[in-house]
Amino acid sequence: MTQRAPRSFLILLAVGLVVFFSVGMYLEEWQLAWLQNHPISVNLLSAVIGFCGGFLTIAIVYNWLVDAEWIKVRTTAAMEQWYPLCQDMADAYAAYASHLAASNLANANWAPIDPGHEASRFQAQRRAADQFTSAGLRAKDDLLHFIDIHAPAANQAPGAAALFFGALEDRDDVEIAHQALDRLSRAVQTDVRRRYRAERAKDPNR
Repeated sequence: MTQRAPRSFLILLAVGLVVFFSVGMYLEEWQLAWLQNHPISVNLLSAVIGFCGGFLTIAIVYNWLVDAEWIKVRTTAAMEQWYPLCQDMADAYAAYASHLAASNLANANWAPIDPGHEASRFQAQRRAADQFTSAGLRAKDDLLHFIDIHAPAANQAPGAAALFFGALEDRDDVEIAHQALDRLSRAVQTDVRRRYRAERAKDPNR
């Protein structure tokens, strides 16, 4: 589903709808007797009005679906290039969350505390947090370059990126930084979708 209904076809339907509806209103107001004496003509006129109105509605909805699919395909393709840039951070956060969940589970079960084991677990959790921060800082240039290329008129992504990298550079809580990364990914997707929506609207061949 890639070909839109031609604009000329929509214009023809719209003109036909206006013209025949106007004719029908005129005849009803000023030529009621004629309408009563020509039931077949009345049915034909009603059919033409229904045809123009119905197909115009279908064509508009169809074109909207075609445009939405066009935008979706290109946005998905762009975001498939974004997510690998975040993969190292995702892996590091998964490790961090795993160690954190193990600690919380042990505390919830009132497990006997082994100072050596607790220290080892905390160190592993801290390493995972550091890996998350390091991965984010390493990917900074690539992420910002992606935004410049795929969302040149970005509205949300630059602000979300500033918050995310600020959290990394300040060594904030990993959860805060991870939430900022999620907001950044959503902002990038929104801006990329907005970019392709604008491109589609300006396409002379739509």
